[in-house]
Amino acid sequence: SDSSNLVLLKEDFKDIKDFPVELQSYISDHKLSVQDHTLELDYRAFTTDQILRALLPENVDYVTAFEAAGHIARINLLEKHESYKHLIGQVILAKNPHLKTVVNKTGSIHTEFRTSDIELIAGENNFVAEVKESGCRFQFDFSKVYWNSRLQMEHSRLVDTFSKTDVICDMFAGVGPFSVPAAKHHKCRVYANDLNPNSYEYLVSNATLNKVKDLVNAHNLDARVFVRKMVDDGIPFDRVLMNLPGAAIEFLDVFRQIQNENRDPPQEVPRNIRIHCYCFSSSDSPIDDVKKRIETVLGTELIAPDLRLVRDVSPKKLMVCASFSYQLFPAGPDVTNAKRNLTDDQQSTEAPKRLKSGE
Repeated sequence: SDSSNLVLLKEDFKDIKDFPVELQSYISDHKLSVQDHTLELDYRAFTTDQILRALLPENVDYVTAFEAAGHIARINLLEKHESYKHLIGQVILAKNPHLKTVVNKTGSIHTEFRTSDIELIAGENNFVAEVKESGCRFQFDFSKVYWNSRLQMEHSRLVDTFSKTDVICDMFAGVGPFSVPAAKHHKCRVYANDLNPNSYEYLVSNATLNKVKDLVNAHNLDARVFVRKMVDDGIPFDRVLMNLPGAAIEFLDVFRQIQNENRDPPQEVPRNIRIHCYCFSSSDSPIDDVKKRIETVLGTELIAPDLRLVRDVSPKKLMVCASFSYQLFPAGPDVTNAKRNLTDDQQSTEAPKRLKSGE
């Protein structure tokens, strides 16, 4: 054949004597030639890892992992990266053309609104992102609300268990990653709440953006106040979502309090609801740990529990989803004529109560 193939070998092979014995024998047996070849590589030929390894000092670990939300990449740098953060940001931008902004998370999620401090280290000073997830579009200011792209599969997994007849009570709804797909894909009636006024505004706009504003009833209240109002106003619900892993277990006390108020003597037959509570555990036995903590708050053993690991947050911190059934006694006859919906007037006259949430 007139055609020939060129096989590039490792650049540190300077002479045929440096080749492995097997390769030398193969070259000899097949009468192959060895020749020098110059190959010019530009920036595009190297990975982000390779570039940062070449640019950063040997004693500084390179960081390339990031969480993307639309055009924004968020990375978690350490103190030793401080002098190189802008360089790292520029490389991430250059190697990922779809990104326009790179931010560094400068603290843990510590505020009552589940936001964390971030700093711009490269690109545009534009924190308003648009994300497509679960067949829906979400818009939000990344610096003012909580969003975690790593939970996309978990959002879809849980929403896929819903049905059209379900009425959802989403206590910590954020900008709507559970509520909006539940309404859009399953036509569920959703009562969604978040304490963060910015999250509430984007929750409302995302429901409109995805054409489900008639199914998503949004509120800006303390989570306990929100649940109590639903019960007192006679609004039945089947599913309860509690996506506040740092503190959700603490908020289960509202259901125990409602039980104690309405069950003796019972006003009506209890309603069976399904609660999905997300939480963190640093225990060696996270499932048992979470189950025990929930049972302590509720003061009873869990009914039909289904606890599963969601993801590793850090080497010693796991996220768990605890799903279980609970019999909730509704309020008595004094609320039978109550409104079936929380009106905008009711919401606007009640100032949200503050809470400490953790992550």
